[in-house]
Amino acid sequence: MFADNPWDSASAWQSLAQLERQAGGHRAAWEALRACRRALDGVAGWTAVGLGRMYVEELFLLAGSADAE
Repeated sequence: MFADNPWDSASAWQSLAQLERQAGGHRAAWEALRACRRALDGVAGWTAVGLGRMYVEELFLLAGSADAE
């Protein structure tokens, strides 16, 4: 991944999670969201910005589309 800062890393991981979810790769999407959350630790005030909201939205979308396992 070619990200220079936590914001870019989190954004890239969130995008990957979205693509994995859309492709049916729920486990891979979950792992990407876990990496996204770790990257967000380096983003001050992430809960109040669009990237933070996109991360949470992706969590809900993944939960809604995941298998019952």
